[in-house]
Formats: sequence, C-alpha cells, structure tokens
Amino acid sequence: MDIIIYNSNVLNYQFCERVFYTALVRFNGHISDCCVDILGQLNIGDVSKESSQQILNGEQLCKIRKTHNSGNLSTLLQCLYCDFRNPLGLDSYRKEIVGLF
Repeated sequence: MDIIIYNSNVLNYQFCERVFYTALVRFNGHISDCCVDILGQLNIGDVSKESSQQILNGEQLCKIRKTHNSGNLSTLLQCLYCDFRNPLGLDSYRKEIVGLF
C-alpha cells in the first residue's frame, strides 16, 4: 500500500494523545487507531476476527503507543506529518498517560 502524506511540513514533535483514547471502526470491521486516518492506512485489527477489547489492548496498538512516546515517528510516516497530534494539550501529562498503558 502506498503511503499518502497530507502535510509536507514535519512539525516539532508533540506527543500524540489520540492513540490513547481514539479508535475508528470502519464499515468493514477494520479498526484504525486514529480518527484522522480516513484512508485506513493505520489498520490495527479486524473485529470479525477478534474482539475490540483484544485489538485495543493488543501488541500492535501498544507498539504504536510506545513509538509515539519515544518521539521517533520515522516508522509511522502518516503520524510524522500529522497536524492533529495534540488536540487537548495533554503533553504535560505524557508520563502519567503512558504509565496507564
């Protein structure tokens, strides 16, 4: 699958809080970890094959959360160029949020 990048400017890294509280269930049962992922490029599971709880607590989403926490988004290009990482301004609570998962 080709990666489509919407924003050509890499922002100074801000912690993405969305990966801790947002998921999008698509019409076909695929779950994306991001509501901004309109093309379904960040598929983390399929509710026809496992429960939503298994997907949301699964290894794939945990890895994405850890990647965001590290600040190295080179493996998540959709996220690297995203303008919507910090909608609620929870960056100052980053350690506490990450500690919950």
